[in-house]
Amino acid sequence: VSAHDLAIKAFNVDVADYILKPLKTNTLSLGLCKAITKKASKDSMNKDFMEDLKKVNEKSEDLMITVSGSGGKYHSLFIEDIIMFKADSKCTIVSTNTKDYFYEHSLKKLLKIYKSDFLKIRRNFLVSIDHIIGFTNTSKREDKNKDIKGRQWFVRIKTKDGVEDIEISRRCWRDLYRICEINPNIDCKKELIEIDQERAQKIKFNIKNSQDI
Repeated sequence: VSAHDLAIKAFNVDVADYILKPLKTNTLSLGLCKAITKKASKDSMNKDFMEDLKKVNEKSEDLMITVSGSGGKYHSLFIEDIIMFKADSKCTIVSTNTKDYFYEHSLKKLLKIYKSDFLKIRRNFLVSIDHIIGFTNTSKREDKNKDIKGRQWFVRIKTKDGVEDIEISRRCWRDLYRICEINPNIDCKKELIEIDQERAQKIKFNIKNSQDI
């Protein structure tokens, strides 16, 4: 942490980041993430540094996580840039507007930390509230000519591959429609229930004040 005239000297010794006064918590957290990630990428088998990396991720109020990409390289991502998390049998896939990454922790842990930023739509899916376009639904069918009771709901998001409708499980929907202030009996007639910025903030507010999700 110093003045501009020492910046060149600092980068000549391969620093991870350069922080200027006055010191801000957000800037320091980001710098720590970069420093630990830089060290971990050079020696990914160093367990002590990987533990430090986990601690920074857990405590950082910048809403950043460190993920791995192709070739085992580590990357720091802002939570606001993440569209969704999807768990498979071995790890958690992190999707952004440009590419997918891998994260070693479970969805349960992610939801606990970033509870007010993501919605759980299925057992293995978390979607970013800020990236939701809206909700849509269709009648459930046994075949093309016969309706069965109830409707299937979907969340519409914009991914790197285009607009995608992801099915919401029945169990998750029972919580989501209340949190999102959707009336299924009335709103099911709408082609799309749009989620704008104001409504997204309202959903986050409802989550923070809910004891059910």
